[in-house]
Amino acid sequence: MQISRKIAAEKGLKALNMRAVAGECGIALGTLYNYFSDKEELLIATISSLWQDLFKLSRENRENPLFTEYVEMMFKSVRERISEYPDFFTTHSAVIANSGKNRALNAMEKCTDEIRGTLLEVLREDKAVSADAFYKGLTRESFVEFVLDSLIMLLMQNKPCDVLVAVIGRTIYREN
Repeated sequence: MQISRKIAAEKGLKALNMRAVAGECGIALGTLYNYFSDKEELLIATISSLWQDLFKLSRENRENPLFTEYVEMMFKSVRERISEYPDFFTTHSAVIANSGKNRALNAMEKCTDEIRGTLLEVLREDKAVSADAFYKGLTRESFVEFVLDSLIMLLMQNKPCDVLVAVIGRTIYREN
């Protein structure tokens, strides 16, 4: 994965293939096939690894951050890391569209499930959230889904997240 990520960072995901990875690793192409059955599996594994790295955000430095603070920290962290991978969002969409959709979508769903889980955990731990912020029509889960979709869209469009953070704040916090 380190070599695959290096190639993705230096040349983009389009340049990623079995022969290039085997060559960079200094192993026989056949050896790489022991780990990945084909280029598609290699691409999916690399994209999954990149997603996990991009959205990994340590909470060690902050005890129970406000949800809005966490979303803002996550956004800034992803934006900084994404600059290492040229055209990540657009290229990864094309890779998924051209690969076995079920395998690719399952892998992406697994990654986004982890991100959703972390966001949900931070939201539940936020003591400042108004008791009446959520109800049958707007659950914590649906709200987190909206937030994650919005974050990804803003990142893809290279736009700031201030409006999203303001909307989140107005939705879940009540002024006294």
